[in-house]
Amino acid sequence: MSSKGSADASKGCRTCMRRRIRCDLGRPECSKCIKKGLSCPGYGRHLRWADGVAVRGKLKGRRLPVAGSMAMELALPTIEEPVPLPAPAPAPVPSPISGALQVMGQTALSINRAIESTSAGTDLLNFTQWASSPEIIEYYDKYLAGRMVWIDSDENDYRRRMLPMAANAPGLRFAIAAFSLYHGPMKFPSELARYHEEARDACLEVLQRQLREMNTRVNSGAELNTRADVANAEWMLACILVIANYEMAKNHSVAAENHRLAARRIVNVFGQHEACTKGLFAFLRNQLAIHEVLGSCTSFDLADVAETILPTPGSGSHVLFSEYLSFLHQITLASRRSMAVNEDIDVSLWPESFTIIEVQSRFEQARGQTLMIAGKLQINPPVVRRDFIRLVDLYHHAAVVYAYRCLGYAIPSNFDWLASVTKLFDQLDQIENISLCIQNLPWPIFIAGTECHGDTERQHKVATILDKTIRTTGFNQYETIRSFLNAFWSGTEPNWLPVAQQLQANGLRILVV
Repeated sequence: MSSKGSADASKGCRTCMRRRIRCDLGRPECSKCIKKGLSCPGYGRHLRWADGVAVRGKLKGRRLPVAGSMAMELALPTIEEPVPLPAPAPAPVPSPISGALQVMGQTALSINRAIESTSAGTDLLNFTQWASSPEIIEYYDKYLAGRMVWIDSDENDYRRRMLPMAANAPGLRFAIAAFSLYHGPMKFPSELARYHEEARDACLEVLQRQLREMNTRVNSGAELNTRADVANAEWMLACILVIANYEMAKNHSVAAENHRLAARRIVNVFGQHEACTKGLFAFLRNQLAIHEVLGSCTSFDLADVAETILPTPGSGSHVLFSEYLSFLHQITLASRRSMAVNEDIDVSLWPESFTIIEVQSRFEQARGQTLMIAGKLQINPPVVRRDFIRLVDLYHHAAVVYAYRCLGYAIPSNFDWLASVTKLFDQLDQIENISLCIQNLPWPIFIAGTECHGDTERQHKVATILDKTIRTTGFNQYETIRSFLNAFWSGTEPNWLPVAQQLQANGLRILVV
């Protein structure tokens, strides 16, 4: 066994590591797993297939392989679901002219040629280049890349790095095509718009081939630590995040969650590599951290919360909202600590609580840090700069309100809680051009919605903004937020936490990202 494998073995089996308990290293199985009736996976580095199985369609019954020392589930949704009726594409996000579009030119297959090939009886997916047609890439560049970041700019790596990468990564081209074709059906000929699910499946098949090759190498004793491995991990992570956004736009939350968990495991496997602490991988990790941290705020699965991916270490001085997300997750850990009633999850290192003063000061520091970073970006025009400052304030007050609710400080005698709720709604009223930042509003809108139980006027305001968010972004995952809030408002429990916890216990996960 290699030194790396020995180090892994000394930590115990993966089941005990996941449960955060000390493994006795028993062979062939540890006694902790035997005692709990669990299957002990053994020791050392592993690469195995996940149980992401298609239940219908042409890939029925096939499993998707995944890379890493832990299982990664890439759910393969059905391809037999009806394609929604075309809807008008949302307004484009004002963005810089992308030089990346020029990079794609030599590999592009035009829309008309793709349609001609299809009408001639040739399978569209036989052309690994059709997904990079200028029309599809332009749609992603104009309508989608800017919707996946805090603020769009020349430095947006969903455009600046990923589009050039897609020129040599067929899987990423298919992921971009799937997202674009689904999101903007009216922008493409009907003969092509219906191919978004085939493009998604093609993306996942490309991932299959790469992960199968990784599996073979690991089984032969190789380590996944070469420059080529890191490059592969980079485009794989990019593919998964784009496909996860595609599934969320379709409101397929289960598939999106499985893709998110797969992305989490790629980060866990490759994230310690020095080359993954910078460049596109670091950008994608920090984007994943946004989904992870905000998603864990509505999760009551302790194992899921414990394994949340945080922003890249040391990124607080140059990554927007990095310190904010890190402390927000500390609040979530403190809130969930009391729920651990058995040994499955070791919560001894989780914070027990925070005082009101600590909550105020830590989030105020995080707010200041984000504004300092934003100042270096020279955000223009002025209306965008002003609205971004308001967005930072929105997230600040939403986090304070969330923390007070989680830590038991949401009581009438806590005047700062009442003031923060009021400021949260005030900031929503002051945004000048809501369409420029609307993709970032769902989480503060959700928190605002959880704090207006019994207040029909505020409920109407939340519902109105949420409806506009769905219409403007074309992201249908926010329908779940609306359904939850309507049910919460019509109930008798004024605290949203036990309501959401019970819903998750019943199988309904509220995902607010």
